[in-house]
Amino acid sequence: MVVEEKFIGIQCDNCLEFSDNGDGGEFFADELTAQNNAMENEWHKTDDGKHYCTDCHYFDDKDVLVIGHAEKVEHDKIKFDESLKPKQHE
Repeated sequence: MVVEEKFIGIQCDNCLEFSDNGDGGEFFADELTAQNNAMENEWHKTDDGKHYCTDCHYFDDKDVLVIGHAEKVEHDKIKFDESLKPKQHE
């Protein structure tokens, strides 16, 4: 018997990486589980439904969302390459 089943994944709208469950699983049985997994892993979802992974977003000192590609450097410090940043979202 052939069975087709639909799976849902959350993909970063900036770098196109998929959110995973920590065990390498990137797809889930339903949208709610996929969304919850991404949020539990500190992804950000904008009001217009876009998703950004932890390497592609941060909040500046005025709590404005900044989107860009992050390069991790020494320990937990993150350096953002501003030239790759598409735009700021409020």
